[in-house]
Amino acid sequence: MENEKACSLKQGGNDRDFLYNDTIARAATGLKTGFYYHLAVYLTVNLLMLVISLYLTPGFFWVMYMAMGWGIGIILHGLSALVLGVASGPKGT
Repeated sequence: MENEKACSLKQGGNDRDFLYNDTIARAATGLKTGFYYHLAVYLTVNLLMLVISLYLTPGFFWVMYMAMGWGIGIILHGLSALVLGVASGPKGT
């Protein structure tokens, strides 16, 4: 970390810029990790519900409604974590 800090300072940055960039990087990593965890839970639960649906009610495929509803949340979470990333406001806010 000291080496990165030294490089940042040599390029005209200061401690505040370095800490700001480090904070942004950590926040972005947290967003992606949260999304992948959410996706893993979504796939696991829906697979389990699919098995239950096929076993208990083979004539009615009710699990698709749950998967579609939760899937909207997954899509929005993925967009915010992977595409939009960390909110990029002006520095210092």
